Amino acid sequence: MLETIREFAIDLLADSSSLADARTRHAAYFRSLAENIDVESRTGDQAVLFGRLDAETANIRTALEWAREGKDAELLLGLATPLWGFWATRGYVAEGRSALEDALALSGERPARALLGLCTMRILSGSTDEVLHDAQEALEACKQLDDDYSLAQAWNLLGRVDSVFGSMERGERAWRQALSYAERGGYAAEKAESVAWLMISAIFGPLPADEGIELCKRFHEDAGDDTTIRAWCQVERSVLEAMQGRFDLARELLADGTRALGELGLNVYAANAAQEAFFVEMLAGDPASASQRLRESYVALEQMGERSFLSTIAALLAHALYAFGEYDEAEVFSRESKNAAAGDDVFSQVLWRSALAKIEARRGEIERAEQLAREAVRRVEETDLLNAQADTLLDLSEVLRLAGRRDEARVAVQEAARRFEQKANLPSLARALEALNGLASTTAP
Repeated sequence: MLETIREFAIDLLADSSSLADARTRHAAYFRSLAENIDVESRTGDQAVLFGRLDAETANIRTALEWAREGKDAELLLGLATPLWGFWATRGYVAEGRSALEDALALSGERPARALLGLCTMRILSGSTDEVLHDAQEALEACKQLDDDYSLAQAWNLLGRVDSVFGSMERGERAWRQALSYAERGGYAAEKAESVAWLMISAIFGPLPADEGIELCKRFHEDAGDDTTIRAWCQVERSVLEAMQGRFDLARELLADGTRALGELGLNVYAANAAQEAFFVEMLAGDPASASQRLRESYVALEQMGERSFLSTIAALLAHALYAFGEYDEAEVFSRESKNAAAGDDVFSQVLWRSALAKIEARRGEIERAEQLAREAVRRVEETDLLNAQADTLLDLSEVLRLAGRRDEARVAVQEAARRFEQKANLPSLARALEALNGLASTTAP
C-alpha cells in the first residue's frame, strides 16, 4: 500500500513539475541526517545511532541515486562521506565502495575523510592495489585537518594495511597511535577497533599465548562498561585460551563475544569471528565443527560483498575440510580463496597455497604440491605471523611425508615445533611432536 501511495505521489509531483525540487530536498535531508549521525556516533552509542540509519536505508539509496542521476558531485560526496563507517560496520561493502568511487571520480577531489572510507571499502572488497599509498595520503590529509577522530581512523586503517601485508609489528605501532588519539577524544568506536586489532595481533604475531591472555584480561578490566571492547576481548582471548588447551573456556568466551558483536550490529566482524572458531575447534581436534562455522561465515560475507575476510574464510574452510578427508570440496574452497584474495593479502595467499599443496600431494601431484608448499613457506617467512609460519611448515611436512621424503619432513616438523613452543601453542606443539614420532617410526605410512 505504501509503495502504491509513493508512486501516486511521485506522479503528482511530476505533473506539477515539482519532482526535482522534492527529490533535492529529500536528498538534502538525508545528507544532513547522515552527517549528524556520523558526528554523534563518534562519542555516542554507535549501535543505537546506526540503527536509525538501518531504518532509512531505502531513503538513503534513493538520495544517492538522485545525486548520481544529476551528476551532483557535491551532493554525492556529502552523502557518501559520512556514511562509510555505517556501510563498513553493517556490511554494505559493494554499495559503499561504489558510492565513494563515484563521488570521488565525479568531484575530482580527494578529501581526507572520503579517502579514508574508500580505502576501508577497498580492503573489505579484497582490493589492495595502491591501498598503502592511498592510506598514507589519507593520513597526511588527516594531519592537516588536525582532527583526533580522523587521525584515529587513519592510524587504524594504516595498521590494518600493514597487517594485510604481513607485519603485525608495524600494525601494532599504528594501532597504538590510533588508540592514543581515540582515548584523547573519547571516541569509543575507534578505541574499540584499536583494541580489537591489538588483540588480534596477539593471536597472529610473535607474542606468546599466555602473555596474550594477560593482555586481553587487562583490556577487559580497563573497558568498564564498554560492551564492544568486552566483546572483542572475549572473541580474541578464546583463541589464546585454546592455544593453552582450555577448550571449554575458549568456546564459552567465543560464543558470548560473537553474540555480543552481532547484537551491537557489527555484522562484518560477527561473521568473521568464524576465523577464531576455526582456530579454537581445530586446536580442540574438531574440524567438522570448524567447517560448519566457516560455511555460515562464507555465505554471510559473500552476501555483503566482502572479500577480504571471505578469502581467508574460504582458505581456512579448505584446511578444515582436508582434515577430515573431504579433498574435492577442500580444493573448491582453496580455489575460491585464490580467486578472492588480493595479491598483497599475505595470510590468504599462504593459506590457499598450503591447503592446495596437501590436496595435490594426496593425488600424487608431488612436484606441483611441493612448489605450492614451498611458495607458501617463503611468503609467510617474510612476515612476523609466528603461528602461521609453524602451521605452514607443518603443511610442508605433510607434502614431503606423502612424497616419501621422511627425513626432509622431519626437519620441517622440528622447525614447526620450535615455533609452536615459542608461541606457547601447546595443542599444536603436541600435534607436531606426534608427527615427529610418526616420522621416526619405520612402519609409519
